[in-house]
Amino acid sequence: MKTFFVLLALLTTSGVLAQEQTVVTGTLLGHDGKAMLRADVHLARPMEEKALTSVKVGKDGAYRIATNETGFLLIKFTGVDHHIHEVPLMIERPLSLKLDVRLGTYEYADDFSALRIIGDFNNFSFRSARAMEKQPDGTYSAGFETTAERFAYQLLRTERSGRSINGTQSEDYVYDGGG
Repeated sequence: MKTFFVLLALLTTSGVLAQEQTVVTGTLLGHDGKAMLRADVHLARPMEEKALTSVKVGKDGAYRIATNETGFLLIKFTGVDHHIHEVPLMIERPLSLKLDVRLGTYEYADDFSALRIIGDFNNFSFRSARAMEKQPDGTYSAGFETTAERFAYQLLRTERSGRSINGTQSEDYVYDGGG
C-alpha cells in the first residue's frame, strides 16, 4: 500500500502599506485533518540547516510566523509522525500569506530486520546506532539502564527515505532540528 503526500495550501498575498514584516499564518494539521501531538513551522534559507526563525504550532493547529528577511526562503512544516514538507517563498517586499497545510505520514519499510536506535545514550550518532532485537511476538526492543529522568531516542531504518523518526513509546516531543 502506498501513502501519498497531500498538501492543501490556500495562498493569498496582500501588501499592507504599513507592514514591515512578512507574516505567514494558517493551520498545520496531520494527515487525518487533526492537530498533531507536536508541530512546528520554520523559515530558513535554502541549503542552510539552521532556521532563521521557528514557531511551535498551537494545540488547535494554528500558527503565525513573521520575518524581516527578503529573498528566497523555505517555509518548513514539521509534525510528529509525519513527513516534513517545504514550500519555497520568494519575498521581495513585506506581505501577508495564509497557508493551510496537511502533512502526509511516513512510508514505513517493508522489513524491519535492520532496525536501529539512537538517542542521548550515543549523542544521536547514526554511526553508533544500536541494533534492536526482534521479539517472539514480532515487536522489536532494546534495553537501556539509566539514572536520567528522561530518555530521548529516535528510530532508524524504519522509514523508506532513511531518515530518523520519533519513537513509539514517547511521552513528550522536542524538535530536533531535522523535521
